[in-house]
Amino acid sequence: EFIDCGSNQAVGQALKKNPFNGASPPVPCHRVIKSDGSLGGFSGSFLNSDKKRKRLEAEGVIFHDDKGIPRVDGLCIFSFQDAPKV
Repeated sequence: EFIDCGSNQAVGQALKKNPFNGASPPVPCHRVIKSDGSLGGFSGSFLNSDKKRKRLEAEGVIFHDDKGIPRVDGLCIFSFQDAPKV
């Protein structure tokens, strides 16, 4: 389900306080991007987005520049709503 709350920290806190132990997917924070494919913040600051990009590139993620804004290639994006039910 898409959560449009406008705050990465709010989503992080909601996952952290999830009462369904283990029900939320274990996703490292550097792999969470904004819905428009741009990087967003990392480690509490938007100033660290270059570190986030380097980590993702080391994992094989491809970026395209969109008017000076790096965006993740659509083929590199996985949505949990598309994941098979277990």
